[in-house]
Amino acid sequence: MDQAFREELELALSRLLPFQIGSHGQLQEWSKDYEEVEVGHRHFSHLFGLFPGNLIDIRTQHELAAAYQTSLERRQENGGGTRGWPGAWCVHFWARLGNGEKAYWTLESAMRHETSYYSNLFNGRKAFQIDGNLGITSGIAEMLLQSHSGAVHLLPALPPALPSGEARGLLARGGFQVDICWRQGQLDQAVIRSAAPRPCRVRYRGRTLQVPVPAVLSASDFA
Repeated sequence: MDQAFREELELALSRLLPFQIGSHGQLQEWSKDYEEVEVGHRHFSHLFGLFPGNLIDIRTQHELAAAYQTSLERRQENGGGTRGWPGAWCVHFWARLGNGEKAYWTLESAMRHETSYYSNLFNGRKAFQIDGNLGITSGIAEMLLQSHSGAVHLLPALPPALPSGEARGLLARGGFQVDICWRQGQLDQAVIRSAAPRPCRVRYRGRTLQVPVPAVLSASDFA
């Protein structure tokens, strides 16, 4: 990288404000703790660091994770983020927070709302929104598998409404492909493959293992 450009970027980065928590316990959207004019607005730009970004580790940054959750709850409790592409985005937020129940509720709300999907299942509000379709399917995958935090995390936000099931061909960072099966709310089997065999860090219910790939794992491996 050009050195002068690098220095310019470093200077700009140093001027960015850190995350701030507002009077409601929410993640501040602005530099000052303004009262929202529309609490239930459909936009969630200030939560970008949770998804698609990965600027927070909910396992260690508990106060910040709670602020993200409060912001999300305030939006949804006041009518925002339940349909269209904002609804799809919120499925991801809840999945990243490890809350499968609310991720599924958001998914169900979006699918049931009469203005969210056309009869052919294309996502629409006032117009067709492909980001709603692609986002919803991505959100479902995010409930079952995540890999943004340095490990392949199995069933990080499994909804109670889906106690048993399976998914095949899920892709994880690092070039891994995962087939996963669960029964009665718990991992039954996960098969992890890679075109270039290498060790893989795998996380399930708070425990992380490093395993050679290909690998076949079950819940007992994490006991």
